[in-house]
Amino acid sequence: MTDTLAIKQEFSSERTRNVENIEKNFGDRTKLSADTRNASRLSDQQEIFEKAGYVFIKPNESIRKTLESGRQKPELPTAGSVFVNKEGLIKVGTGRLTIKFKHDVSKNEIDALLEQNSMKIIRQLKFADSLYEIEVYGMTDPLDISIQLHDNEKIEYAEPIFNEHIPERYIPTDPKYSDQWQWKGGLSIEKAWDISKGEGVKIALIDPGIDISNPDLSSSMLNTAGYFKNNGIAEIVFVNDTAGFPNGRHGTFCSGMALARSDNGKFGCGAANRASFIPIACLQDTTGSQLSLARSVSYAADPTTEISNANKDDGADIISVSLGPAGVHWTLTSVLEEAIIFATTKGRNGLGTVIFWAVDNTRDWLISEDEVCSHPNTIAVGRVDQNDNYLDRLGGSAYGPELDFVAPGSDVVNIYSDENFGSGIGTSYATPCAAGVGGLALSINPKLTRTMLTEILHQTCDKVGGVDYDSDGHHIRYGYGRINALKAVEAAMNKKN
Repeated sequence: MTDTLAIKQEFSSERTRNVENIEKNFGDRTKLSADTRNASRLSDQQEIFEKAGYVFIKPNESIRKTLESGRQKPELPTAGSVFVNKEGLIKVGTGRLTIKFKHDVSKNEIDALLEQNSMKIIRQLKFADSLYEIEVYGMTDPLDISIQLHDNEKIEYAEPIFNEHIPERYIPTDPKYSDQWQWKGGLSIEKAWDISKGEGVKIALIDPGIDISNPDLSSSMLNTAGYFKNNGIAEIVFVNDTAGFPNGRHGTFCSGMALARSDNGKFGCGAANRASFIPIACLQDTTGSQLSLARSVSYAADPTTEISNANKDDGADIISVSLGPAGVHWTLTSVLEEAIIFATTKGRNGLGTVIFWAVDNTRDWLISEDEVCSHPNTIAVGRVDQNDNYLDRLGGSAYGPELDFVAPGSDVVNIYSDENFGSGIGTSYATPCAAGVGGLALSINPKLTRTMLTEILHQTCDKVGGVDYDSDGHHIRYGYGRINALKAVEAAMNKKN
């Protein structure tokens, strides 16, 4: 932990004056430092947080004494301790933690333990038993409390909630108008569309922003669309509405790859172009906690985790996520793991919601360094170009035994925000392409479990790349190969449940 505080300011005409007030009353603005190897990354990280409204200060003597006393000064705005890990990545404490109590602990025992440790329940997280988001009174550090509670016999885990930079897995390229080559040739998706276009399947796309007004997306959007909004550092508020829904170039393209509407006279189309669309925005400004992702994933699978009177049958069949830090070890928090397990085991009335997650775009990076993509309940997707090369003009994607398969993701073409249309490159776009193919197969056989669908997608891949696959049919750069939509749909038709 550093001796720095981060204070979150909302964007407004008063923002400059608010920053000046912070410096006057609470401490001097500061630049974080790291060893030479990570200095550049840390500087970039701080700039990203500052653009998102964070102010980094060295607290003055008065504030320092307040922090040491563990009390909350009335006029001190919401502030979080700043941590910098060995890779130069910033984590900002939120004053909260997630606690999962053991199943035999009573509510009275929970209340007593929380009172003893000066904590209160903010909400019960419905995607796991006895799991709560907890706020700590005063300025006591939740990290210290989590350590104190580590060996408590009534607690399964206590984990501090940190805000971090979780960007889109996106490598920008100059836009161009072109034919959508990704739907031609190897994928055999045009033939698959003769059998299924994704009718009846609900696909959730989780991203910081999506242009939901685009005519290729709006006509298929369901009323479960919503976004998670950060109020200050800690509070995450869910808004089940399209008013104020964040826009985003990256998320729009991802959504288009998965399910842009066909035959409507607009732009191109997506893989599952008759599927229904659940857009979910979180991590605006690409900063926030993994709890935001956890709540997004669990809500996508079961809307009742956020809206008590919702219908759990309105949850998504498939979730596509193209978020994660680039070229660094990404630790999976317990609460995000809970949400992933919840969605993939409880979603679709126990059949399991299928989660596709984009691997890193760094070709020399092991997927095992990413604990989200390497989790056995997520499908890790890499990218190939038009010639099925994993090495494209900007490199390639992460590799390893955890890679499930690859999909077109180099100079693919689809919609951008504000009714633009062009090309893009990255695993971010290969992943919703694969998710859309999964949607075609699930549409033809909706009783497939998550495990069945995953096996079908593995078994129907084409062994591309001119390389030798191992005895299990796997290659560390191609996974089980490049997905084939027609083979996947035909296998789903013939699969006996």
